[in-house]
Amino acid sequence: MDKITFFTLFFFFLFGCLQIGGQTKVEEKNICFFGKIDDGFNAIARGIPNATIKWFDPDLFSPPEMEKCKIIVVKDDEKGRYADRLLRQKIRNAVWGGSTLLVYKEAATLVRNDSSVLGWNLIIGEVIPCEIAPTAERKTFGERIVNGTLIITERDAATEGITSMAANEWAITEVSVKEGKQLAIIREGKLPSSPAVVAILKANYGFGQTYYFAYNPLLTPGIVANIFFSVYAQ
Repeated sequence: MDKITFFTLFFFFLFGCLQIGGQTKVEEKNICFFGKIDDGFNAIARGIPNATIKWFDPDLFSPPEMEKCKIIVVKDDEKGRYADRLLRQKIRNAVWGGSTLLVYKEAATLVRNDSSVLGWNLIIGEVIPCEIAPTAERKTFGERIVNGTLIITERDAATEGITSMAANEWAITEVSVKEGKQLAIIREGKLPSSPAVVAILKANYGFGQTYYFAYNPLLTPGIVANIFFSVYAQ
């Protein structure tokens, strides 16, 4: 390798601009939310020093803005459940490029005016560590109420300092794990052998990572805050 090539590569690495397999490492640190504005998420994000908080309507987002999102949160609400092909592609590429994705329950499972899409298999599933499937009767996923205790099963930046939560009522979306680490479960009884369901998953993709919550993560704001702080500490 000659000196010019060496210093060129060093320069690109230094400023986070080197592309590997079409993936460009993200250096921006905006926290970007897709869905209806939520005071709970805003309160957590405002606790991050110098954070820039941006809210997007999934139907109206500006594609170039995705390149500036270090953290992407897609909400499970009447707006966040819809993600068209372009948005799915941009989110996938952002995660590959270094963004952290937080998605929960049924977020980004639908495409507006296209009933053939139901789930994450279309593009965005490449950066989501689990699958959900509709029942023949519902044609939607729906939720199940689980009375149980949140149990931390693996330590991670997200679960640092978090202890198991006492028995509570959780509205969850049941998923099957494809890959990654299972950070928490919800145990439906008091015995170790009691039935349990997936609560939190984490998987790495390219330069980035995805956290999936089977429940509304605002029920455990400390875990969300840990994720935000850990990303900003990088």
